[in-house]
Amino acid sequence: GKISGKTKKGLSFGVISAVTNDDYSSWIEVNSNSHFLVSRVTQDLFEGNSYIGFLSTIYNDNTETDYVNSIDMLSYFWNNQLIIDWQIINSQSDHSVDYNGIEGKSGNGLSLEMNYNPTTSRFYSSIDIEYFDRALNINDVGFLYRNNLKKVQGGVGFHWPGLDLFPISEGRVDLNFNRMSNLDNLVLNNSMGLSGTVTFDNLWLGGGFNYLDEHNDDLLLYDYYIKDGDPIDKANRLGPPIMIPKGTEINAYF
Repeated sequence: GKISGKTKKGLSFGVISAVTNDDYSSWIEVNSNSHFLVSRVTQDLFEGNSYIGFLSTIYNDNTETDYVNSIDMLSYFWNNQLIIDWQIINSQSDHSVDYNGIEGKSGNGLSLEMNYNPTTSRFYSSIDIEYFDRALNINDVGFLYRNNLKKVQGGVGFHWPGLDLFPISEGRVDLNFNRMSNLDNLVLNNSMGLSGTVTFDNLWLGGGFNYLDEHNDDLLLYDYYIKDGDPIDKANRLGPPIMIPKGTEINAYF
């Protein structure tokens, strides 16, 4: 079932409910029904140029019930030159295990992304901040590439549109960085990169150089197929982190 709509004052809403019959073995549910409920509300702001919203999901089967609620906002300022996009998430579960095998009933997450692209110059910049604690779990209805994460990623660059240099029509240069760690402060990524792109009248090409400092992969040996209730200790599903030595990457594309 589904209902959706929008009022004259810019309030959008949508609710979808579904029941699936799980005839196939999916993790540990066999021959059971799964229930899904997703609700979304947004309110237009600044004459419809931005919005603030609320999202709620509920998932239930014969082994667990999971709730996820979030508040998010997308804002455009200064004639769309500054874009701010953020979301705060909370998950509640009676059956949640993080990547370290630690059970958790409640998890929280935060995402903040800002982009500044002024129309009066060729300069632009961006920053992306994420925090997901160990028990955050939205994967029953949504997708999260991992929890147990602290991340800061960003960059600056220059863009030259409308170049009158036949056959080159535009070009850009980007300098970026990425710093990631888990909540035990184990470094997962520590890199910097420089890249450039040249666009011709009928195609584009570019290349880049990245420096990666020594870091770790704490999910390389993660065993997704160890299920709860197996005689193997849940912590053994992870395995030790693997150190990745420092190095460089050079790439080209067209």
